[in-house]
Amino acid sequence: MEIITSVAGKLAEYAVEAIWQQFVYLIGYKESTKKLDDELKRLGDKREGVQSLVDHAERNAQVVVPAVVTWLKNVDQAEKNAREFLRNRIGARHVHALNLKLRYSLSKKASKMTQDIIQLLQEGNNYDFNTVAYPAPPNKDYVSTSITGFTGLTSRISVMEDIMQALKNDDINMIGICGAGGIGKTKMVEEVMGRAKAEKLFEEFAMAVVSQTPDEKAIQGQIADKLGLRFYEESVAGRADKLRQRMMKDGKKILVILDDIWEKLDFDKVGLPLGPDNKRCKFIFTTRSEEVCVQMKCQKKVPMPYLAKEEAWKLFRESAGSCVDDPLLHPIAEAVADECAGLPLAIVVVGRALENKVDQNVWADALQQLKKSAPRDITGMHKHVFSRIEFSYNYLESKEAKSCFLLCCLFPEDFKIPIEFLVTYGMGLKLFDDVDTILEARTRVLALVDKLKRSFLLLDTDEEYGVKMHDVVRDFAISIGSKDEPMLVRYDVGLDEWPQKDSYEHYSRISLQFSKNPKFPVDFLQFTNLKLLQLFYTSRRENRKDNIPGNFFQGMKGLAVLALVKNDTPLSLPPSLGVLKNLRSLILHGCSEIEGLSMIGGLEKLEILSLVGSQIRIFPREVGQLKHLKLLDLCGCGSIQRMERGTLSCLSRLEELYMLNTFDDERLSINEENREEATASLIELKALSHLKVLAIQIPAYASMATAFPYDNLKKFIFILSEGRLDWEERYAFPLENTLVLHEHERSRVFYPLLQKTDNAAFENLMNLENDLCELDINGFAHLKKLQLSFCEKLKYIVDWSGKETPEAVFPQLESLGIGNLENLKEICHGQPSHKNSPEALRSSSSTLLASFGKLRSLTLDGCPRLKNIFSMSIARGLTLLQRLDVSECNELEEIISKIGEDDEKPIKEIGLFPELTDLKLGDLPKLRRFNSISSRNKVVLADKKDMSTHEMDKFADQSQRYDQLDIGSSSVLLATPGFQNLRSLLVVRCTSLRNLFLPCIAKLLVNLETLEVKGCAMMESIVEKEEEMEEALKGIVLMFPKLNLLELENLPNFTTFSAEDSTLALPSLEILSIRMCPKVKTLDHMINTSSSSQLKSTDFTTKPSSAVPKTKTVSDGSGTSMDSHRGFSRWLSCFGSAKTTLPSGSDGPLIANSTDEMNIIQQRDVLNLNEMMMMSKLVNLTIEDMDNMLYIWTDKVDGGFIPSHLMNRMNNLERMELCGCESLETIFHIERRPKSVDVLPLLNCLKELVLRTIPKLEQIWKNIGEGDFKNLKRLFVYECHNLKYLFSSDVAELLVELEEVSVIGCDMMEEIVGKLATDDQKDQDQPIHEKIKSTEQHAGRVLGLTMFKKLKYLGITRCHKLRHVFSGSFGTRGLEQLQTLDIFNCMMMEHIVAAVANEENEKEVKATTTMMNNKIVFPQLATLSLCALPRMKRFCQGNNYVMELPSLKQLAVEASPIMRRNLSEEFSFDYQPMLRH
Repeated sequence: MEIITSVAGKLAEYAVEAIWQQFVYLIGYKESTKKLDDELKRLGDKREGVQSLVDHAERNAQVVVPAVVTWLKNVDQAEKNAREFLRNRIGARHVHALNLKLRYSLSKKASKMTQDIIQLLQEGNNYDFNTVAYPAPPNKDYVSTSITGFTGLTSRISVMEDIMQALKNDDINMIGICGAGGIGKTKMVEEVMGRAKAEKLFEEFAMAVVSQTPDEKAIQGQIADKLGLRFYEESVAGRADKLRQRMMKDGKKILVILDDIWEKLDFDKVGLPLGPDNKRCKFIFTTRSEEVCVQMKCQKKVPMPYLAKEEAWKLFRESAGSCVDDPLLHPIAEAVADECAGLPLAIVVVGRALENKVDQNVWADALQQLKKSAPRDITGMHKHVFSRIEFSYNYLESKEAKSCFLLCCLFPEDFKIPIEFLVTYGMGLKLFDDVDTILEARTRVLALVDKLKRSFLLLDTDEEYGVKMHDVVRDFAISIGSKDEPMLVRYDVGLDEWPQKDSYEHYSRISLQFSKNPKFPVDFLQFTNLKLLQLFYTSRRENRKDNIPGNFFQGMKGLAVLALVKNDTPLSLPPSLGVLKNLRSLILHGCSEIEGLSMIGGLEKLEILSLVGSQIRIFPREVGQLKHLKLLDLCGCGSIQRMERGTLSCLSRLEELYMLNTFDDERLSINEENREEATASLIELKALSHLKVLAIQIPAYASMATAFPYDNLKKFIFILSEGRLDWEERYAFPLENTLVLHEHERSRVFYPLLQKTDNAAFENLMNLENDLCELDINGFAHLKKLQLSFCEKLKYIVDWSGKETPEAVFPQLESLGIGNLENLKEICHGQPSHKNSPEALRSSSSTLLASFGKLRSLTLDGCPRLKNIFSMSIARGLTLLQRLDVSECNELEEIISKIGEDDEKPIKEIGLFPELTDLKLGDLPKLRRFNSISSRNKVVLADKKDMSTHEMDKFADQSQRYDQLDIGSSSVLLATPGFQNLRSLLVVRCTSLRNLFLPCIAKLLVNLETLEVKGCAMMESIVEKEEEMEEALKGIVLMFPKLNLLELENLPNFTTFSAEDSTLALPSLEILSIRMCPKVKTLDHMINTSSSSQLKSTDFTTKPSSAVPKTKTVSDGSGTSMDSHRGFSRWLSCFGSAKTTLPSGSDGPLIANSTDEMNIIQQRDVLNLNEMMMMSKLVNLTIEDMDNMLYIWTDKVDGGFIPSHLMNRMNNLERMELCGCESLETIFHIERRPKSVDVLPLLNCLKELVLRTIPKLEQIWKNIGEGDFKNLKRLFVYECHNLKYLFSSDVAELLVELEEVSVIGCDMMEEIVGKLATDDQKDQDQPIHEKIKSTEQHAGRVLGLTMFKKLKYLGITRCHKLRHVFSGSFGTRGLEQLQTLDIFNCMMMEHIVAAVANEENEKEVKATTTMMNNKIVFPQLATLSLCALPRMKRFCQGNNYVMELPSLKQLAVEASPIMRRNLSEEFSFDYQPMLRH
């Protein structure tokens, strides 16, 4: 009765609460809407905060967490809905109080929106600086900048093979490559890295340049960049610890290359893990000294030999060109090549100096110079290298080229030299003849740099506007440059004081790098001839200003160039700066504060002033006194709060002005006076009649003068936007004219510039209604890139129905991005207007092809009214399109549509989009096809060129039926010829699509590398399998020779890849992921390997015999293929073979060709072909939320998800992940495993097995054989609640390579290693003392601290039934390699090591163990964490034992009160220093 009363009471409470809630809706209309308004404002503030964090992360090249991106999208949608509701509410305010239904409805809706917003606010509170993003993964593509190649050079190939063999040797982890400078060591390690990547020998790669003066921080930074690691520590030691942890944490195989080591490098100081504890990391270093190889204790030394004469000549000919083949020049050229002494660097630079020279006298003179040149003795450099580089240097045609070359040696080794530095220094030193303007000087420098690169005296970098210098060439340049103009160049690591010299008067150029604020000489020094002074500072965030003496510059009155490049540290300019009356170029970069800047107003001859990245609060008005100033760069000076009127307008000779991220927007928006002065300064720019280059970001409160002489500008960047740009400390010369316009009224003044703009971005141009040609009636003739967003009223990009629209639009456009255009109806509307003459019609066609004719990339996002993208007339002209990305266009039905008669013209032989490589289609719910124009007959004809005669006949029989299919009513994506270069296809949430390809289109996709299909509710198969086409598809093999990634996710109707009678061949597949595809029964059925049964071996569980079976030749003379082997020759034709062959013993007749000749294929060849079909290269397999299988693999008759013949071909599989799969009970279920040498080992390359959230999983393995899983290293098990143990004892004994085990949230787990069922039966009638003895023996055999000898990490979390981790005899030595043991939140855990596993024998156990004198040893255990273990008593069961943990460094015992109290008894050593408090 009490229960009934209680239940009734609860029901009453719920009823009252529900009624009251309805009443609140009724009476709380105003309060609900007000609360919605308030919460909406709070959400807006939170969104701005999160968005600022996201912007910061993106500026730092980080990857924003997907959940944050989703949250921002949800917020945008919630704000949009709420604002619309509140706007409509205004019209409903006059609602009569008695209109209860409306008030109730509005109040309830407002409350629901408020709750949604509150939920978003709560989610937003979780996002902070550390949670919105993570470091981007490193770029996997290594860019070689070495100057030498060795394709076909036997000696280099031999060296490479030697190194590769050493990399594959587990006993070698340090390889030294030694040889003279310029011998090709750097090129060798770059090629080795590329080869190691291709062969997948390592999982991660890193390379760092060490140089003659190693900088530990720089080395750490280079390696960290490639590993995706970000340092927050400042000290070398702190960064070393983090780098070491990163390289050892995941157990990944890492190759680190250290280039150009001059002396022994302290690996421990840098943080490189070397030694017996870390054999997964290997190191290669290059050096000029064999002694360094000895010092570094490398296990493999590889000398780099000089090139043999034949190899040297081959390389020389490649460098000098075919002119050396002239009979008159050939002998002289050979003699010149011999003078290079087999050194690749010397060969290349000399060859390039003489490239395509045909005058015999030139070659004779060159040979004479080389023979007479005196070799120099430079440490680590072959004596001939110097003289050969000198020859190339002397052969430069101009003094300017030599001067530009010598400027480059003033920078550190491996430094990416900005072109702007060379321009600035060259102008300051007056190195260029007949150059008056900065633009002319820049053009000259670019031409000189190009010549130096072609001579291989300079190298390209991965940055468009920079160069590098080879370290050997740099050594030469410093040496040769000091002869004519003595220079002091020091980049010693740790240099913290001015170099001590007897005299400085003779130096012309000084370039130094300080590791921290240096000690400058106090005494007055004379630098009589000094023209250039460059000081680099590598220290960061030091608050102490420079201690430059006040008279330091007093002795440098002839100085022309001064560069102080700091790293976010303050600078105090000394008073003596004012004496530098001859200074023409001044660079002050990266200063967190500049004191004394106003004195630069007295530098009368100053022409270039660059303050990039320096923080300046008040821009000194004295700058206006610089009457000769030609260039002013204020980029990145984002703290300028005040710039007085008249300052910029006084710079009457100014040619170039850079002001990106210059103003402090926040402070200026508060201070009205400062804001007005800044605005006035921008307007005054119209007075600068010599201004040719202008790059400026105009703050939201300001605008440019309408009378500004825009026509005078040669190069420009104008950015009208709010907030800061994604700007880095680089040099802002605009390589391309750029306009970023925001808001129509402020943008009007820039529209005339569109005629010479290269890049444009338009945002929030609300007055733009019809099409873009309203802005430029000339059709954007020069535009290359266009980004368009949030122009809400815009209907078309181009409207040819208008009279003023030009016939050809966007003829140069290469990239087009369109986003969030709510009213966009069409990209191109109408047709160009022409008269109806044949000439006019031909002109119209050419006009269409010219428009967008150079487009390479198209991105469309958020255009809800768009139904198609292009007409066929336009699409035919997009022959250069490489990337197409379309998303969130809710009404889009097709990509290409038919508009006029011109669209019916035949498609070119190359098909549509012949250069398209990347196609992404996402969130297009109505998309049913790529285009609606029937081309099936054309498809068949296009496909026939790859078919044999009998195939063509057979396919032709089907063509009529094939062509009658109505593509317009089908839901297949690609059905038109083309796409032959497609490499990547991503289709996400296109819910109307049923198929992706027609079979004959699929056959053309020979370059497809990645295919991802996700969230397509109607998708049934990848390749269409219409009934009308069944006969045409029978026996056909669909070959995707390059496909390496296939992901299928959330496809509720997907059953198979292609028709049942066709076969799928995926010879290159490396990654396969199948998620939430409930109708896929088995992998075999999905990829249709069952239809190729004639190609299978009869028993793939055994190794194929080496004997070659007999073959037979049969011909029926009909030239037709028989049923039993239909499609076999088609499959071979995918390899370009015309053979029609079949294994012996086949029942059916063989396929004959038109000449009745028969070629025979042996059975071993069939097996090789079969392996290609069976995904033998598969490396990564993911199966998720597949709820219709009991086993992944089994030898039972009913079979598992992966059949035997496929599982046994996955001999390269390294990682398998299983998630969800609610019906799965056993992963690998084997009833019996034959012990035979012929049995193929199962997954013997598998290294990592991940199991997540499999609720019914009872066991991972049931019976495995010797050799199965023999390379498994990592096992991760999460939330498998029905799993009682990880391993049975027999399985545990075979997993000899296991290194890492992590178990989380397995509620039912009772043991890590469980006994065999047979062992349990033996125990039933055993006496208690024998049971104890046998249990101990079993435990010692199973895990008792003697098993898993390579285990390094063991983590167990939330396994509440687990009472102990290890069972074993106390007398054993322990898990010898275990380094980390982490046990957390296991409620029943009592001991880590238990002597006996059975609870009922507890008394006997205690009696037995107390009489024993035992030792527990974990020799490598460094980290022991025992947290949230309330029942944890002791480390080991029993009392009489000794714990030995000789390597322990970190100990954590938290929320484990009993264990905490027993620590002093547990450990005989002093554990307090290691204990975390």
